[in-house]
Amino acid sequence: MPSVSARLQRRVATLLVNAAPTLAQCQDEFKEVQDRPRGGTRCVKMLSRDVPTKRGLAVLATLAPSAIALFAPAWLSALPPTIEATRDLLFPIVGWAHRRLEQTHRDAVSCLAAECLGRLLAARVPVCANPALVMSDMELRKEHCAQCQQVAAFLQDNTKAHVVIQARSYDVCSIVRKLVTAHKDRLYFTTDAFVHGMYSPATVLRKVLPSAGSPRADAPNDDQVHDDSRIAALEAILADDTRRTKRPRLA
Repeated sequence: MPSVSARLQRRVATLLVNAAPTLAQCQDEFKEVQDRPRGGTRCVKMLSRDVPTKRGLAVLATLAPSAIALFAPAWLSALPPTIEATRDLLFPIVGWAHRRLEQTHRDAVSCLAAECLGRLLAARVPVCANPALVMSDMELRKEHCAQCQQVAAFLQDNTKAHVVIQARSYDVCSIVRKLVTAHKDRLYFTTDAFVHGMYSPATVLRKVLPSAGSPRADAPNDDQVHDDSRIAALEAILADDTRRTKRPRLA
């Protein structure tokens, strides 16, 4: 960290902590005008609504890192309770903070991630049990690995049409991949790049439910799948934080 006077640290901290509620309520994209050197044409760049908050956190991390512990709760307290704010503002901030601030501001990152997870879980639409979702005829040794255990439970769940596996498609357990290949008329993989392109690898395993129309007409909508991918990513972040906290220190 560069040498910064205590007075400047206090001023930066006060300014940005006071601005946190305003940053949390950003609704629209921003235009950033960039001057090109030597009299060139100005370039206008569109910035997503989460950029001001990211830049505020980056400034604090550089000039007044201790203030991040104050900024995070002040920002969260003003964040609109809508699912749009959770998806489009809070979740991207969590992903960015996990990559940039995890090593030095774990408590703040965990606070943001826990709030985001709670919001997404609360917004979940209740799913009615459907006997057609149970695939008892498929055998999978759940003792083989964590992925096999996850998929085995998914196959028996009458409320789940998809499950998010925290791995890239080529890292999915070979036994699971063989099962899907053997039952390709009833199971198939997709990759939720929409959510996980910048945050964490994810492969979505879906069940096929034949219906009068398309054989995949009962597939969940994209918002449901994206939210479940977000939830899986947040659970992984919080689990990682817990493991690091419990890790014993070597003398």
